[in-house]
Amino acid sequence: MNDYLKFQRFHLVGIKGVAMTALALILKDLGKSITGSDSPLTYQTEKFLTDKAIAYGTFDINNVNTAQVVVYGASHQGSDNPEVKEALKQRKIVLSLSQMIGYLTDLKKTIAVSGCHGKTTTTAIISYVLEKLALDPSYLVGSAGFENLPSGKWGSGLHFVAEADEYLADPVLQRRSKFLFFSPQYIVVTNLDYDHPDFFPDFDAVIKTFALFFKRLHPQGILIVNGDDSVLLKLAKNSCQSYVTYGFNKENDYQIIAREKGLKIINHQQTIIKLEPQLIGKHNQSNLAAAVVVLHLLKTNLSQAAKYLNQFGGAKRRLELVARIGSNYVYDDYAHHPTEIAASLGALKLQYPQYRLALCFQPHTYSRTKKLLPEFVKSLSLVDYLGLLPVFASAREPVDKSFDSSMILTKLPKNLGSQLLATEADWQRMVNRTQKTSQKWIYVTMGAGDVYNQSTLLIKLLND
Repeated sequence: MNDYLKFQRFHLVGIKGVAMTALALILKDLGKSITGSDSPLTYQTEKFLTDKAIAYGTFDINNVNTAQVVVYGASHQGSDNPEVKEALKQRKIVLSLSQMIGYLTDLKKTIAVSGCHGKTTTTAIISYVLEKLALDPSYLVGSAGFENLPSGKWGSGLHFVAEADEYLADPVLQRRSKFLFFSPQYIVVTNLDYDHPDFFPDFDAVIKTFALFFKRLHPQGILIVNGDDSVLLKLAKNSCQSYVTYGFNKENDYQIIAREKGLKIINHQQTIIKLEPQLIGKHNQSNLAAAVVVLHLLKTNLSQAAKYLNQFGGAKRRLELVARIGSNYVYDDYAHHPTEIAASLGALKLQYPQYRLALCFQPHTYSRTKKLLPEFVKSLSLVDYLGLLPVFASAREPVDKSFDSSMILTKLPKNLGSQLLATEADWQRMVNRTQKTSQKWIYVTMGAGDVYNQSTLLIKLLND
């Protein structure tokens, strides 16, 4: 195995991305000298880079001159980025982000948390509880922090908790899923769904990719799957000798039972934990259960763990409460797939039955929005008022001039209040229309782009 940690100077291309920032923090913990580059846009991750005194700037081929190892992500042209090309020209060691994380998974007992939805929250829960139990874990979480912790850390403990993404590692040279570079002792899978149509031609391709991932599991490793997902359960049965299931169905090895306040989890007809968590929604009960299974298999003290599972308030941008203004709430959420949108909105409707929902949604990628348009229309119709921003084009795909957000509006029910949000005046009009009613409102900014920046404007308008 190559020993990349024998080198001291690392340069990270696209350092402000959540996973790349997490890697930068890990390498800093390992005593490495880090530089980075990215676009001049502001990202939520910058605080953590600054706090760790990690220097970064805009793209320039001269950035790689002093580096010994250059790491790049799938965005910003992948291996076609000019900095990466220059590093190759200078015969530097050049690795994709997935290769570098995969290398780290060889160094510890790795818990790889995967699934098409919920993997960030589940990774964060496991990392948080292991941290609070003073087990000093290493972790890499795909969000801009959680519970006042940074997204990445390299600790002295036995375990590395790593978010395992099914998307492609590099659009040019490594058109394979990121998690196919991992070597885990535990694999957690929260669910399967069809997403990333720019990479996966159909749902069957997603299933086949997860089957390949299961082959990466250590021979004595354990696969942990959501047994309520029938496709996933079938795949586990066909792919792995050693697996355990969790979920609401009584056939699961670990059964979730909802209670008046919270939930309890049963294993072999014994209640192993009772929780009254801060996290809301059925999907988060499932995420918590996945974490409990891991903690149980690691033989941690579940009585102590319950305290921290209840404390956990969520990862950044995962149904994050950002403000309360009078009787109004403002939430921010990363959901960008119809299944995620429906889960988040359903959780809010259950938590606040007397409130109406106003959603400010920013579609993310043209390919996803066009391919799943009927599903988007169905999930977005769950709200009482909908404001749509322009499509946030990924750095991985070109602008599609044949499609825009107005095409979603034409498919929505006629009785749903809806509009495009192109200017501050549009946002003002939305706030005015909703506030004229006698109802109490929850406002949600939602999407995987930069829609979170608009919550500041929304709070200002509500305060005014």
